[in-house]
Amino acid sequence: MPHIDLVAALPLAAAAGQEAVRKTLVAMADRSRAGGVSFSAAATSGSTPVAKIEVPVVLHYDDSKEDANGALSLQIEARTMEALFPRFEGQIAVEPAGSADSQLHLRGQYHVPSGVLGTLANTATLDTVAKESLQRFIEDLARETLATVADETEMRLRDVRRGVS
Repeated sequence: MPHIDLVAALPLAAAAGQEAVRKTLVAMADRSRAGGVSFSAAATSGSTPVAKIEVPVVLHYDDSKEDANGALSLQIEARTMEALFPRFEGQIAVEPAGSADSQLHLRGQYHVPSGVLGTLANTATLDTVAKESLQRFIEDLARETLATVADETEMRLRDVRRGVS
């Protein structure tokens, strides 16, 4: 099982980032169950891109499995093409990176599809595809989290301007 250890910047204080990431993960998990989340990456031959692989995925997020440091349990699996796309199991955490910044840290393993086809596919391209798509995932999660915080802040400002508390 290949190990994953990826990071994305999150320009929010860690405590605020943790709660905002939770909200965003819940929304992404809901969208994924409806078919609205896909992973994509370029398949290459050497350094030459030969195709774009896009696979709809389902996120399984369980905040009841939070560890002592606030890391959240996360599983990601293909909705289709399960025999070709690795399943990820791990944790995502918001970790301090200064007084006003943090980072998303994704750790875990992806499970190569079973059989000869899965082993050949992993050797040929899946290792790169899995890492690229998971890196895109945490970068997208960071962007969506910031957008959620901005939307909530704008709504609060509008309420304050209208005198609603």
